[in-house]
Amino acid sequence: MIIKNISFILFILIINTGISFSDEFNDDIRIFKDQDNLFCAAFDIDCNDDNFQKQWRNYNSSKNSKAWALTYDGSNFSNPAWGWSSNDYSEKKAKENAIKACNKYKYAEEECIIVLVDNRVENLFLIEQIKPQLMPTFENKFVCARATTLDGLTWETSNSKYSTYVNEAYRRNLSLKDCSKLTGRDSVKQIAQTPITKVDNVAPVLKIQDRITVTDRTYSITGIVSDASDVFIEVDGITVPVKNDKFTLTGSSSVGLKEYKIVAFDQWGNETKKTILVERIIQTVNQENKLELLDPEKLRAKSNKNRIALIIGIEQYENISNANYAKRDAQLFIDYVESAFGVPQNNIKYLFNENAKEKSKFDIKRWLKKNVRKNTEVYVYFSGHGMALNNGQDLYLLTNDTQPDFVEETAFSRNEIFNDIAKYNPKSVIAFLDTCYSGAGRADGEMLLAMAKGLVVVNENRQQLPDNFTLFTAASAQESAWSLPEAKHGTFSYFLMKGMEGEADLDGNKKITNGELQEYLLDNVSRYAQQQQTPQMIGDPDQVLVRF
Repeated sequence: MIIKNISFILFILIINTGISFSDEFNDDIRIFKDQDNLFCAAFDIDCNDDNFQKQWRNYNSSKNSKAWALTYDGSNFSNPAWGWSSNDYSEKKAKENAIKACNKYKYAEEECIIVLVDNRVENLFLIEQIKPQLMPTFENKFVCARATTLDGLTWETSNSKYSTYVNEAYRRNLSLKDCSKLTGRDSVKQIAQTPITKVDNVAPVLKIQDRITVTDRTYSITGIVSDASDVFIEVDGITVPVKNDKFTLTGSSSVGLKEYKIVAFDQWGNETKKTILVERIIQTVNQENKLELLDPEKLRAKSNKNRIALIIGIEQYENISNANYAKRDAQLFIDYVESAFGVPQNNIKYLFNENAKEKSKFDIKRWLKKNVRKNTEVYVYFSGHGMALNNGQDLYLLTNDTQPDFVEETAFSRNEIFNDIAKYNPKSVIAFLDTCYSGAGRADGEMLLAMAKGLVVVNENRQQLPDNFTLFTAASAQESAWSLPEAKHGTFSYFLMKGMEGEADLDGNKKITNGELQEYLLDNVSRYAQQQQTPQMIGDPDQVLVRF
């Protein structure tokens, strides 16, 4: 006969003697609203961050089931991303939603782990981090209940999870006799025990793909194994660690097929076998030059209340031809000013299509007056048609209802917008303009330039900008700003956002400067544009634009 767990029998006997165990005997460690400093210190979180404080208050004030998740890279939680959720239906749903919220901000190599459920600590790492601070606040009865075995006869062993409580009991000069009285365990009578036999006859459940295709010589493949008992994995006779029901097969192979034999077995000898095939292939050059989807979730800047953004995207025009993908570009750029620059949502002003009419200029003026201060960092983005008058001295961003024969009266003056910002002396201004300046409209060249936003007739280097302004534009003089049909974006806007994701970090130092972004744009926009297009940058090339 095999003994599964003798202590389980004793637990039944204790209950039968009439002793009532309260929550004091559970190993629950709790963190409450005013203990955010413990939580932050354990995970290297900036407790002074306004967004964290707001979310911490909201979490602790929620009356529903709730859970908090953090990103974990496999070795530590240093400066993690996080997400939380509450649910009035179940604790399980709250956990699932917290994981989903956290997953939005994790890196590819990270996973999201639940650390709090309600105010109860669910993570052993966190428990061990905060125990030293909380230990002096625990009552003697609480310490004794964890420091002694269930029968009250001995201390817990030095390698058990309760060893810190044993040390605390010693520090307080508590004896076994003292602890037995405090916990009521001195009334437990030793009763002859008959071992209970509990044998698991069910084989482990093993989940892993039967055939996997890889391109790199070395690779890692993750599988899942579950069982009612302790479970183990061997791959070709070599033991592989199992953690949280997951295991990782790490291997290498030449081009072709390689077979792995996997055995999952539990402590009772039940086993499940599976053979998998890993095929390594060589990636061939993609002649179609397929472009990656833009992904602002790769970025995770801290929110900065002193940053604001004005974003305008006009694709549909009432009186002139449309500007392909301009609204789509502007809509997605909102996510980038949040994730790359840390602009809070409530600091973003956006105008799309019919909401960007000539009269909107007054709404923009009022918004700038209300929001620009000396410590404000301003970001401006425009995608749509432009036009230059007076030999390129006066530049206009055409509104949804601009009249071609009254441009000065019915369009946004670029110079006027910049002056409206500058007069409030902001800390810095960075503008991205995916436009060019033309009167082509429905002229003879319209069919030829069906995918262009207009014909440039202005030299940006002649434009006078304040020292604290940085300007990125889509094209140089005598060029057009083209769209990129395969990506369904403007060519300039697509590579602007892709560069901000990290592609423009040319020296790999986790920072993107204006100069690096300009170099990246020059290389890629000129390569993919329908005709010649050369992005321009006016400003300090060494200024850091994005940090990772």
